[in-house]
Amino acid sequence: MMALGGVVAATALVVESTPQVISIVAASIIAPGFDPLAKIPMGLALRRWDVARNGLTSAAAGYLALALSAALVFLVLRWAGNHGRGVRRKLPGR
Repeated sequence: MMALGGVVAATALVVESTPQVISIVAASIIAPGFDPLAKIPMGLALRRWDVARNGLTSAAAGYLALALSAALVFLVLRWAGNHGRGVRRKLPGR
């Protein structure tokens, strides 16, 4: 699910502004990042080190999958020539 959230977030970079906002919100809903992050302080507070370690490794693996899938989809879209307004905006001073 984290990888799917990364895919949706990456596609948000190549669409116009209104669908871009919708895609970013959808990506944050799809990617279930809260549960592993909640396990870390819970495990620390309860002194259950296995729960904290499990939360940390789950969060790290999930966000790594999200980042890698987003980068891969973004590069594929750029390579395929799908340069929406979100990607080709001119930066100030260029």
